[in-house]
Amino acid sequence: MKTGTVSRRTGADGRFAIDAAPGGWIVWVHADRHVAAQTEEDVVLEQEPDLPYVIQLVRERVVEGTITNAEGLFVPGATVLALSVPAQEKSPVGRWNGVSSSLTSTARNLKGVQLTTADETGHYRFLKLTPGRQVLLAVTATVDPSGYGSLDSLPNDLPRGAVDLWLDEQELSDVDLQLMEGAVVHGTVTSSGVPFGGAQVRVVSTPDSEARWHVIATTTTDQDGSYRLAGMLPGSAMLVVSAPDGCVDVRSIALVDGAAERIAVDLTGAMIRGRVVDADSGEPVAGAAVQVNGGRAPSDYYPSLGGLDQDTLGRLRNEALGYYWVDRVTNTAGRFTAQHMPLGNAVCFASASGYLSTGGVGVLLAEGDEPHEVTLTLQRAATIEGQLIAGPDVSVDDFVVQLHDRHTGEMLDRAWPGAGLWVFDPVDVGAYVLRVFTRGADGVEVASKTLQLARGDAKQVEIEID
Repeated sequence: MKTGTVSRRTGADGRFAIDAAPGGWIVWVHADRHVAAQTEEDVVLEQEPDLPYVIQLVRERVVEGTITNAEGLFVPGATVLALSVPAQEKSPVGRWNGVSSSLTSTARNLKGVQLTTADETGHYRFLKLTPGRQVLLAVTATVDPSGYGSLDSLPNDLPRGAVDLWLDEQELSDVDLQLMEGAVVHGTVTSSGVPFGGAQVRVVSTPDSEARWHVIATTTTDQDGSYRLAGMLPGSAMLVVSAPDGCVDVRSIALVDGAAERIAVDLTGAMIRGRVVDADSGEPVAGAAVQVNGGRAPSDYYPSLGGLDQDTLGRLRNEALGYYWVDRVTNTAGRFTAQHMPLGNAVCFASASGYLSTGGVGVLLAEGDEPHEVTLTLQRAATIEGQLIAGPDVSVDDFVVQLHDRHTGEMLDRAWPGAGLWVFDPVDVGAYVLRVFTRGADGVEVASKTLQLARGDAKQVEIEID
């Protein structure tokens, strides 16, 4: 019996035989001017002798053509990829636009990928393609055939072209590809008429049938507020311009091949200046987390935006769902500032360790030089730290501690002790009952304790288990 790699040639009757050890094997088939209906087959050999195995071959499909530019001139040295795509899969043609990593991740999940280079007359040729769906992609650059990872570094402004086709009974297909120069979007970003450097500018595809966006191209404005994005295939898209600290401008655009559209964006917005204070003492609360929410309430349905950070994702929802958020942290004086905020209704929330979460404060943001002043108050909470004490034959981690309202009996919270220790934080003022149950669906109450909490209390509780 043999293990490892085994090669055989078929006889005149197309048969072959391999003396192989039981286990998993992969079978590849190569034949002149033919391809396997399935490029490789996984075979599991049992202890049975003479396992019959049939591999079906089909005649290869050949695709050739020429690569030309927008003026109709041949493009020598262009790289052409042939991607074998399952019929039901979404075409990668729409993503062959700007960000090359989208193509790279797509290509690695396909049934097969071939790469060739156009000759000095712009002619290319693919052999041994399988019947069915093929996607051809071309770009005016030489790509290292040893790995598709180098596609990630291709400049976005390279002319490119693509076609989605179906190879049927015809063994030879002529397919010419024209490389598009791509659309250009450029302009300036200002705030109150002053150039805005460091703003993020993205061109994002319109949502597909699954409500997903794809980032087509991205850049950052320079010190004079200017930006330029190039090499984008024609189609509908969104231009998303966002300040690092808040305001976002989203508008629909049309990308036209060979055309340069100038779009000026102003991110003036509004400013919120606020402070967070203790509701009882009026003292500032440093390190409080502040969130500014705008638009309508968040939806239960959030489209996914591949490749976007959480902050930008939230801002894009301002266009798609009418909702956004911006996070801040108060300084030692309990103050925070949010600039370049989108105009309209907004709600400010604050939270901090040792304080109860409170409702938000609404503010109507209008454009102007004066900041909108907001004061957020937090009420100091109580905390309960406890320990379960049991005999040597009882595990204190086999119980659950529940916090109940003493008057209504409602369970408000629960804790699973670790080494017998547990914490409830924060807790509002009031009367409570701590109830200890054995774990499980049919837990049995084994102990309880009542207590009264005032604001700022830090109760230490011990509960003994018999």
